Order: sequence, then structure tokens, then C-alpha cells
Amino acid sequence: MSTIASSLVTALVGAKLPGYPMPAALIARLAADERARGVGLRVGETLLIDAFARIAGVAEAIGCLGVLTDAKNEKAEASDFAYFGKLLVELKKDSLALLNFQKSLELEPKQMEIRQTQTDMLMKNKKYADAVPALKALMGLRAKPLSADYYNIGRAYYYIEQYPQADTAFTCSLIQRITDPATDWTGPWAGFHGENTPTPQGE
Repeated sequence: MSTIASSLVTALVGAKLPGYPMPAALIARLAADERARGVGLRVGETLLIDAFARIAGVAEAIGCLGVLTDAKNEKAEASDFAYFGKLLVELKKDSLALLNFQKSLELEPKQMEIRQTQTDMLMKNKKYADAVPALKALMGLRAKPLSADYYNIGRAYYYIEQYPQADTAFTCSLIQRITDPATDWTGPWAGFHGENTPTPQGE
């Protein structure tokens, strides 16, 4: 076992904790043989999940605030943070997963899959103010933004009370659905088709 400064955890997850150091688990060494890498065995992932499961069991008995690691390679890559973020999603640790996804995207901004996952999680967790710039970045990665992108950013603008921007985004979403012959009308705009399709108005 190790300890972690309460101020660090407070900064990460916003929880109010005592001022003294808190108990934490330390993963000193965790690695997979190079021969097992890139062959679909997911050895590293399995080892990490097993470590978390063991730590969770110990935490129930003696208490444990979090998990620390001593990184052997100080220059972590974007894929490392993305990989760890996905593991945290599976463990339902959304706040920590989002921190890792953000760090991954800071190192490599053009990760479509990670950016999509990030925006979906921000919307699910009602972090609408953070979702707006994330959705803008996602839309910038696409050759053409999706109707769903406009709809989601419209929702985010609405919930942070930026109503003109929300109205513009919703209008763009609806126009794109109307003009796209492949539109699936079972989504959020269900009912706005055929003779009942409204004529979109300009701003």
C-alpha cells in the first residue's frame, strides 16, 4: 500500500477529502512479454483488470482511495492514455476515464474514436459546458458533420442556456436530415417528415 495527497484527488474528481494523506494501492510493476504484444491476446488488459479486482477486494477490508502506478516509460503515448481510459470505462469510473481521454487527445487530437467516446460520455454525464468544445472538435474531424453532431451540440448549448446557439444547431440538424435522402426518421426528429415536414427558416 501507499498514500496519495488528498489535494490531488480533490483536484481530479472534485470530492472534498481530509487534509491528511489517504491510503492508495501501488502497482509497482505490470508488463507483458513482447512476444504477446499485438497478437490479440489482450494480456496487458487482463493483467490490469485482475490487479484492479484484487485491489477492490482489499479496499473493502482496509480502505483504499485510489490506485497509483510507477511508470517505467516517462514519455507516455496518446494510445496509453486512451487504453487506460477504456479500461476505466469498463470499470464504470467515468470521471477518471474522461481525464485519460483528454490527456490522450492533448497528445494526439485527431483520434476520431476517442473524441466520439469523449463526447458521448460528457453528454451522458451531463457535463454540457465541456461537451460543447469537444463536439466542435469532433465535428472538425469529420469531412461533413453529422445531423446527430448538430443535435447533440444543440442540446449542450440548450442546457447551458445559450439558446441562440442551440436554435442554430437544431436547425442545422433538421435541415441536414430533411435534405439527406438516407435519413433515418426514427431518431430525435421522428415525426418531422412527409407532409408534416416544416420549412426550415434562416437565422
